[in-house]
Amino acid sequence: MKIGGVEFHNIFLPSGTLNFEKQGWPHHKLYKLIPGFGYKNATFVAKTTTLLERPGNIELDPETLMPKKNVS
Repeated sequence: MKIGGVEFHNIFLPSGTLNFEKQGWPHHKLYKLIPGFGYKNATFVAKTTTLLERPGNIELDPETLMPKKNVS
């Protein structure tokens, strides 16, 4: 399916699925022995955000959508 010129595949990869360098985790080497296993036609999802404000969510700058406070 294409939305706004971006192709979205049937499988989505949330943040952390492929490790920090997008090479996968050590146990993925075993999974690659399974025929058909792979991430070639998957859509990578980098980050998510909550649309409506909820208690506990950090306050976001409405113009940049970046946190107003440092959370470290």
